[in-house]
Amino acid sequence: AMDLAYMGFAKLNYGQKGFYRTKYSQENLEELGKLIERKMLPRIDAWGIENDLYALLRARMVKIGDYLGFVSRHCIDSEYPISESIASQ
Repeated sequence: AMDLAYMGFAKLNYGQKGFYRTKYSQENLEELGKLIERKMLPRIDAWGIENDLYALLRARMVKIGDYLGFVSRHCIDSEYPISESIASQ
């Protein structure tokens, strides 16, 4: 597993082992989005980031434009499970 914290940002709940949500700073979220685009994160972690962002949207903690912008910039060419998650939402 790569040490994302060493790269100046972090992916919390690595491997999606816990049952909690993470709200990343905009800078951290964009860096993680770049890793999603490059397919450098495990699929489950890419899905976790998108799924957390969607849950925060539903809780009105992020705006719909932020969610849609992130998905359109970083997740359009993603594989399962993130592609299934976006399609169902």
